[in-house]
Amino acid sequence: MRSVIRFAGLLAAIFCASAVWANNPGVIQGVVKSASGQPVAGAYVKVADADKGLTIMVVSQEQGRYTAKNLPVGKYTAQAIGGEFQSDKMPVDVTGAKAAMADLSLSNQRAPALAPGWPGTPGVVGGGEEWSKNPIPDLPEGPGADIALAKCGQCHAPSWFLSFRGERDNWAALIDSMRSNIAANRTAKDFTEAELKTLTDYFAAHFSRPRPDENSRLPRTLAKGIETKYVVVDYKIPRMEAESHEMTVDARGNGIVGERNSGLVGMLNPDTYEFKEFTPPAAASPRVRIGAISKGRGDTVWMLDGGPNRRWMELNTVTGDFRSFAVPADIKGSGNGNTIRQHPNGTVWVASGGGNGMVGLDPATGKFTLYPAPDGIKSGKSVGPYGFAVDGGGSIWFAEYANNGVGRLDPETGKIDEYKSPIPGSIPRKVGFDNHGDIWIALHETGQLWKINYKNPSDMKTFMPPGDHLGTYSPCGDLKNGYIWVSLQSVDKVARFDPKSEAWAVFPVPYPETDLRRIEIDQSHPNRVWWTGTLSGHFGYVEMLDK
Repeated sequence: MRSVIRFAGLLAAIFCASAVWANNPGVIQGVVKSASGQPVAGAYVKVADADKGLTIMVVSQEQGRYTAKNLPVGKYTAQAIGGEFQSDKMPVDVTGAKAAMADLSLSNQRAPALAPGWPGTPGVVGGGEEWSKNPIPDLPEGPGADIALAKCGQCHAPSWFLSFRGERDNWAALIDSMRSNIAANRTAKDFTEAELKTLTDYFAAHFSRPRPDENSRLPRTLAKGIETKYVVVDYKIPRMEAESHEMTVDARGNGIVGERNSGLVGMLNPDTYEFKEFTPPAAASPRVRIGAISKGRGDTVWMLDGGPNRRWMELNTVTGDFRSFAVPADIKGSGNGNTIRQHPNGTVWVASGGGNGMVGLDPATGKFTLYPAPDGIKSGKSVGPYGFAVDGGGSIWFAEYANNGVGRLDPETGKIDEYKSPIPGSIPRKVGFDNHGDIWIALHETGQLWKINYKNPSDMKTFMPPGDHLGTYSPCGDLKNGYIWVSLQSVDKVARFDPKSEAWAVFPVPYPETDLRRIEIDQSHPNRVWWTGTLSGHFGYVEMLDK
């Protein structure tokens, strides 16, 4: 009963939060027409200011009209994409004094569609969990091949780097990111300076590939109904290979992103699009690797420094102050994990792959406790703890991707019960909860959403979003309206599910291979769903306009 009361109190706190939604002065509007001059409704319109790293995408409405609002003053391009055709990019100056006009003609044939898949590997959904099953790749001969095979498989599957797109500078940034993983691994060996140059030259010579056509993942049919009533804000972090793996929303509605490769914490104001960054306090190693991140109490967010420093941190996004908690040496693994959350009782938890279970921290005492998964103890292998959420009774449900299941931890007793996924080979990823306290799990490899009634765990259901090879990744419950939102990584979309009607609506983001993973609803403004793209360095939000 105490946990249920705490859960109800958490919901009340969420709904009482307030925010002020200001506007920028700029507007671009116009009409989308076919090549023959007929108005086209349901076309996607992107307005982009490359200097600011900002893209706004809207959908044309009746009579082909579209409006992009809340634009900072600047120089933009506008482009429409509809069906199998797209317009030229039209330069548009936004002064804020009056609406800028840009009529767009769908007169150009689009590039071929990019098949669904993990970034860099169209047609392949699975990530490292699936790649580890592949044989060691047969690499082109040359200096660097042996280095790649010997050292690039120390933290990920040996074939992982084959999915990467980019030129030499991108490869150099990626290898530097790999070195942070190596530094956090107690047994892995770092590159020598000579090896770094040789490997960068080798990758650049044999594996450099351009990014796909920027419109190649947008739908080939015109949007209809509720799927026309939204806007996307897309922001590109101004740093090469920032690796914005995880994000959250703070108490004031700002999007907060952990930059895994740069070691910084970014914050985007949804009203002004102002972007600022926080620098964590110095530690023993300069290789700070911000991993999992989520909202805490008040103005705080919690995050992991998943590099060699082995620490959890709390940031006050108003004052910029950090608190650090060093993970003790007797906690297995690197101290890293894919998800961190603060429980309603004030404790902080991480799903730890290296620790084979859940790790809890009492911030008041600084004490860490590891609760290993029973199936992992029996098998001698990690069950792959990944995402987790707290149900309506206070229990912690964590995905076990390597065990095709989920664990339920009672944080008061330490007891863990485990349940198998009803779908074979499903690769459970992230976990969310709804306004009833029930648990929702994304099944990445097979695509379903898996719902578990927390009061009666034998009551399980699965729901399939529309489409194929979706890469269903991260669910999040709208605690006011009852919807379940989920990211579809392999097709660059977010989807909204209504559990009452079992109706789906799907909303694309502007660019292909955004690598859309973690999402989070701003519960004080629940029509706004934030997302981040790991390998692309893009993050932003989808905002519904139907309410």
